[in-house]
Amino acid sequence: MVDPQKRWQDEIEFHNRMASHDNRWTAFREYGLSDRAIGWALSQLGDPAGRHIIDLGIGDGHNTVPLFAPDATVLGLDISRQQLDLARALLGPVAAERGAAVHFAQMVGERMPFRSESIDAVYGVSVLHHLDMALAGVEISRVLKPGGRGVFVEPLARNPVASVYRRITPDRHSENEEPFELMNIDRLLTNFSEGTHREFYLVSPVAAGFALLKQRWLFDVSMAALYPLDEQLMKRVPFFRRFGWITVVTVVK
Repeated sequence: MVDPQKRWQDEIEFHNRMASHDNRWTAFREYGLSDRAIGWALSQLGDPAGRHIIDLGIGDGHNTVPLFAPDATVLGLDISRQQLDLARALLGPVAAERGAAVHFAQMVGERMPFRSESIDAVYGVSVLHHLDMALAGVEISRVLKPGGRGVFVEPLARNPVASVYRRITPDRHSENEEPFELMNIDRLLTNFSEGTHREFYLVSPVAAGFALLKQRWLFDVSMAALYPLDEQLMKRVPFFRRFGWITVVTVVK
């Protein structure tokens, strides 16, 4: 078993490096490769207005913008100080413009210094697979109010295209992270009264190649053709869900 202190330090160093030179985001942001999964996650989270929401693993803050609504309080947490600096620069003006409050803190997801049952929702994009799931699940449940929601967008381990990408880009993944297996979701759900998950992107990740080549029209055409195929295949053959690229996990305390 990896010593928690060493694992946390390794994660800090990795994410600090990513803050300065990560170039993965063209396919995710400019081309919107993961937009459908993110949109589903936000629909599961519900209206953020007037709520206290933790963005766990806030990173550089781009995924946090939709959480800002009138009287919302967003608590942006990350293990990396450099990522938090990026998030602070991006999100401060956006929060003020939308009538929300935002606060930032460097901490680990397995130990959050918030009162029990003080948080309305916990949101995270590609964060749980960096954490000790046994500890993180208990901690997320602890801080949520009764009826509070957790919504997490996570990579799965068995998609062939994503697996090849991980093998050829080892420097873009921390030593400790492990993409989800569906059994990880089952472990997480044991801490909550309700839980569901929905998988996305079975064959459509091949379109990411066109994004990396900056061929936008080919990306758009291939995604338009392949995404409906994904949906049909996973609906008709549920076994295929484990080979999706992304899962969105929703839990309710």
